[in-house]
Amino acid sequence: MAKTKLSEYSATAASNTDINSINIDEGMSPSNVNNAIRELMAQLKNMEDGTDAVTAIKSGNIQITSNTISSTDTNGNINITPNGNGNVVLDGINYPQADGTADYFLKTDGAGQLSFAQVDTASIADDAITSAKIADNSIGAAALNVSGNGTAGQVLKSDGDGSFTWADTAEPFTPTTVSGTTPSLDLGTYNFFSQGSLTGNTTLSFANVPTAKRFAYDFTSTGFSETYAFDSISSVDSATAGGGSYVFDDYVRPIVNSDGTKMLVYGSDSTLRITTKEYSMSTAYDVSTLSYVDEWRGVSQYLYGRGIAAKPDGTRYYLLYYNANNNDLVLYQEDLSTDFDLTTRGSNTYFTIASSLSDTHQGLQFSHDGTKFFITENTTTVKGWTLSTAWDISTASRDSSLDSGSSLISNPEDLVFNGDGTVGAVGNTTTLNIYDLSTAYDWSTATLDVSKSVSGLVGERDGFNISQNGQHFFSSSHPAGGSTTTINSWNIYGTTAYTLTLQHQCKILIMQLL
Repeated sequence: MAKTKLSEYSATAASNTDINSINIDEGMSPSNVNNAIRELMAQLKNMEDGTDAVTAIKSGNIQITSNTISSTDTNGNINITPNGNGNVVLDGINYPQADGTADYFLKTDGAGQLSFAQVDTASIADDAITSAKIADNSIGAAALNVSGNGTAGQVLKSDGDGSFTWADTAEPFTPTTVSGTTPSLDLGTYNFFSQGSLTGNTTLSFANVPTAKRFAYDFTSTGFSETYAFDSISSVDSATAGGGSYVFDDYVRPIVNSDGTKMLVYGSDSTLRITTKEYSMSTAYDVSTLSYVDEWRGVSQYLYGRGIAAKPDGTRYYLLYYNANNNDLVLYQEDLSTDFDLTTRGSNTYFTIASSLSDTHQGLQFSHDGTKFFITENTTTVKGWTLSTAWDISTASRDSSLDSGSSLISNPEDLVFNGDGTVGAVGNTTTLNIYDLSTAYDWSTATLDVSKSVSGLVGERDGFNISQNGQHFFSSSHPAGGSTTTINSWNIYGTTAYTLTLQHQCKILIMQLL
């Protein structure tokens, strides 16, 4: 075979007898010497300009074979060093001419130049790191400058200098249930404790108390139930109590503050304006000790007072009234800077319940967390509304899913709930019906438990309320067009109120769910 390139030559000299068919064997023609040398020079040139490739090139310990550059020196390095300010360029990418700082990394400028740079947050796109990209436990607390594992319910809090520490949350998480009459609250582990209904006089003790701790404990001291019985303790008429400048004409309803020392009585006065009167009680819950304090009277006429309600802390109260001028049913909300003190009235707002309706709506009651309110209607039903912001009627919306699914009682005057909203009572002048609510505050789930005779407790088109501790029933009676309003207070038996005692001094937020 004619040898047309160097790669076809043999390493055995005697085997090389031609160059591209030019005979260079023994006895060749003298002219073949010149021709052979010329052919060899041409083949060398083809190798130099890349026309013909050699199988491998070796220089010292460096060997180039096919696409591989290797060292033939055992464990030898391959060093690439440009001259002067020259760069090492691989496939168009310029590498740095000097080493970077320890723990830096190579970063491209997008134009083919690599340089050393430090890792910072700007180099990691939002959401670029997912749980799938981080191995379990690959980042420990030490990497975040956090000491220890914290306690249950704590969160990581920035110290403002790039480090983090464990801290208690600003608000409690899901409550930890405790029970019995001697519960121990583990303050080293939990922030929020829920007792539910007390079953007897209860003493709280505390375990693992830290130097500083914020926590909450809630409980219900009583529950309004079908086992109650009434025992009248006192009654008084508005004239005896010192009724103020305006006389109630109709639709009178009382409400008492959290400790039974103040009462607001609401209704329509003789000029058909809604009026609220404030009284004090020198003996808690005993209306025979009522003393007139102050009153607030609406400006517009032909307004008929309906229900009254208040926040548990007495800093906001609500009046339901019927506007005979345009047949609107309206809920009025007003702030009090001091519990049940009408002289501290502040900002107010109105919410139109319904327009152009008949005069059929009566009582008003809120859920104990302020996220729902209910109104009775003379057509034997209860209607519900929800509030997206608790206790703020400007956020109210109609929620028919809370309505009573069937007739409850004829001509209902008012309604009340027990502590957790699972028992509701609706009453008129003769009867108080007690219902079990399988879903709290949801009258569509109501089933009648028992009917109680309350003849004489509530006057026609008047109302009633129960004290926050569940132990006292208050009602009003005012004959239409009459000049005297009778306010009654009653003991409720069958729902024992229990006391709560702290074992030792401790700052504590206690929430009583009434």
